[in-house]
Amino acid sequence: MFELKSVTKIFNAGTQEEFRALNGVSLAIAEGSFTVILGGNGSGKSTLLNLVAGAFFPDSGRIFMDGKDITRWPEHRRAAHIGRVFQNPFTGTAPDMTVSENFALAARRGRKLGLGLALSRALREQIRSRVAELGLGLEDRLAAQVGTLSGGQRQALTLLMATWQKPRLLLLDEHTAALDPKSSDRLILITRRIIEREQLTVLMVTHSMQQAIRLGDRLIMLHRGEIASDFQGADKRRLQADELLGMFDELRRDDQLDASAAEMIRELYV
Repeated sequence: MFELKSVTKIFNAGTQEEFRALNGVSLAIAEGSFTVILGGNGSGKSTLLNLVAGAFFPDSGRIFMDGKDITRWPEHRRAAHIGRVFQNPFTGTAPDMTVSENFALAARRGRKLGLGLALSRALREQIRSRVAELGLGLEDRLAAQVGTLSGGQRQALTLLMATWQKPRLLLLDEHTAALDPKSSDRLILITRRIIEREQLTVLMVTHSMQQAIRLGDRLIMLHRGEIASDFQGADKRRLQADELLGMFDELRRDDQLDASAAEMIRELYV
């Protein structure tokens, strides 16, 4: 299980550009759960994932994995336990390497193996078999450079690479946002199939209301760096897209009212 306890992250502290991205967030991610994170721009979604991944450290609070404090573990140390797929399809693969070579890197994550050993015949056959399961015909293009593939194909390969060694936690950072609707729908189907087959623990950030409704067994809405809503179990299953959109609009209206009030105060006292 992963757990965040009273985690706070402030950017540009002590300056006029100070921004409190997360404000005392506590969150327990149970093993085998699929948690979806939803929120507007600046709500803290990406900051939350970056803190879990170790891209940077919190200013206060703690992060635990199976009861072990990993708050100060660097990103490369956490990578042995955490898989991640980014929004940009070009982030998770090496474009000048072949499909097989990219999977060789994924297979040696956390191990000290040479590339030649990693590309044994047995591994090549395993790569072909698992790539074929994507249903994209890429098993016949294992010798092709990844840079020659489409964004949807690369993102599907990145997902497979991120889950190759069955990570303790899979982070999906708006991983369909840069794709066209057809490619996005295909990748969601692949994502669900891999998660269910491997019984993965997932933390997924999305901007899509439909994905937030359809996917996962828990939905958390972030607002101003805090958890505004947390739907689980039957509450999550009953949630409708229009209801979710209404809550989202209400939060935005509150922001507009707060901004208007702040402007009135400035006009009175400045």
